[in-house]
Amino acid sequence: MDKYTKIIMKIKNDGKEVEFYGKKSLNNMMAFILGYTYRKWKEKDKDLVFLDGFDEFVLEYYGLQEKSGVFQNRMDIINFFSHNDEEALENFYKLLEMFLISKGEKIDE
Repeated sequence: MDKYTKIIMKIKNDGKEVEFYGKKSLNNMMAFILGYTYRKWKEKDKDLVFLDGFDEFVLEYYGLQEKSGVFQNRMDIINFFSHNDEEALENFYKLLEMFLISKGEKIDE
């Protein structure tokens, strides 16, 4: 499991989204991750991989893998299929856990 996923899962499992993201929001979570990535990049961290293979998983989950005209990223797709940003975060968590299980990862860390 990459370091970003570990952080996201810890925040989720501890129920600390509001503390770290400002509110339960997929967009705010991504802003948090982008800020964290920037900090790591400035520290010359070379391991900046975030959810390798997750885009394809999301496309397949929503039945969009055969649609050659779909260019949105995973977060835009999850937002599109959600009623609001809080639901999008919950849908992201659900998909993330399914993705991790499909890769043989433990999700209860």
